[in-house]
Amino acid sequence: MDDELVILGSGGGRHHIRTQHRATGGILYKFNGIQSHIDPGPGATVRINQYGEDPTKTELFIVTHLHIDHFNDISAVIESSRDTLHDKKYNYVKKGVLLTTNDTLEYISEYHLNMLQKVIRFKAGDKFFYNGAEISGTKVVHSPKIEGFGIKFKLKDYSIAFTSDTMVFDGFSEQYSDVNILVLHLLRPDSVTCKRHLCTDEV
Repeated sequence: MDDELVILGSGGGRHHIRTQHRATGGILYKFNGIQSHIDPGPGATVRINQYGEDPTKTELFIVTHLHIDHFNDISAVIESSRDTLHDKKYNYVKKGVLLTTNDTLEYISEYHLNMLQKVIRFKAGDKFFYNGAEISGTKVVHSPKIEGFGIKFKLKDYSIAFTSDTMVFDGFSEQYSDVNILVLHLLRPDSVTCKRHLCTDEV
């Protein structure tokens, strides 16, 4: 499997959740022979199939924050990532790792969490080594009432980062100064601003 980004939707917010004019399925990031799914929002499994991708190849699940356009389909994505749910004695076949915030975990059922090999409570500043990649959490300033993080992958030959939803703040640019590829979450074009989000001119 070659390293690849598959955008399952660039939409966000209530209008795109409702209309799906821009899909909200999140991002598949394939690296070092495995597949990760970042922020599987509404319609994630539909878009995976629409784009001819294989959900059973997903081994790493990342939810950067609790907003519904980023986490709504996480349980469906976890369950659809396996060919076998349990053995003949009804013991779960555990597969995959989930990185997410403390408050997001409160909204994922124990049923689905028990399907995973590992659940990691993640935040800005944390590091996790997985499949030859250093994965680190970056700071966001988004919603005052929920936790959140951006995500950075450092691989042997390149690095890539995903800002998640955030506004510009002191130190925003510096934390991404060492990456080769930066995926920005831009809610509005040009200078059209929306509170706690990025727009093109700011970036």
